[in-house]
Amino acid sequence: PYQISTLANLNWMSGNQLDKHYIQMNDIDATATDDGGAGFSPIGNSYSSPFTGSYDGQGHTIDGLTINRGSTNYIGLFGHTDGATISNLGVTNVNYTGRVFNGGLVGRNTNSDIINCYSTGSVSSGDNQDVGGLVGESWQNSQIINSYSHVNVTGKIRIGGLVGYNQDGAEISYCYSTGNVKAIDDADCQNIGGLVGTNSSGTISFSYSTGSVSEWGGRETDNVGGLIGSNAG
Repeated sequence: PYQISTLANLNWMSGNQLDKHYIQMNDIDATATDDGGAGFSPIGNSYSSPFTGSYDGQGHTIDGLTINRGSTNYIGLFGHTDGATISNLGVTNVNYTGRVFNGGLVGRNTNSDIINCYSTGSVSSGDNQDVGGLVGESWQNSQIINSYSHVNVTGKIRIGGLVGYNQDGAEISYCYSTGNVKAIDDADCQNIGGLVGTNSSGTISFSYSTGSVSEWGGRETDNVGGLIGSNAG
């Protein structure tokens, strides 16, 4: 596997070799991405160019990653994964702003596995959807196992402390969230959950949440739950 040791290595990954295998050799300081501009460019930053390889953090962290792309979809260390595996990694003190599919680790998780991972910090979407402390959307039989988030999450539709939208056979097991989840001041907000915003034909087991779940400014929000905002199928 390719060996990742520096922020420069991560920047290289964001535009190259999306189908390869990687291991992280040490903790990485990513605070330089707080550059007053757009910040880090996610690895696999579009639907047509997902990350399809594997990344083993080997118990290390990536600290202080900043992404400021309020009009852009697929926001996270990994913007879009498809058939990928991410394991043994912590992303700490993240600070993200994006549009749709925003997560502390992965924006959109397609048919991919996340194992032994965690996130801390804040993730927000000004007026959009599918926002989670760890993953924005997890679907098509993806699995999130033995992972957690301590992220303050803000958004409009399908917002969760761990995952915004869990659907289409996706599974979450042995996971938890301790961050706070807040709907923006908008009358159209809905499906806000401490762990998962919307669970649609997905499975959640052996998991919990402890953070607060609230509306912003007293607006009434549809489908608000301490664990799950909306649960169907």
